[in-house]
Amino acid sequence: METAAYTYLIPVICLICSYSILGEKRTVWSASGAFLVLFGLVLSQLDSSVLKKKFLKA
Repeated sequence: METAAYTYLIPVICLICSYSILGEKRTVWSASGAFLVLFGLVLSQLDSSVLKKKFLKA
């Protein structure tokens, strides 16, 4: 399960490497895509029971 989570980080790692090594420009689209990938990764790794407790209390 953890190795699957690391595969979702590949686009973010490629974005960082292309900026630092190749000197490519960062755009709003690439930054927003990296944010969405990281946000989705965090959501997928959270325990569903924790999410249910938080949303049922609110």
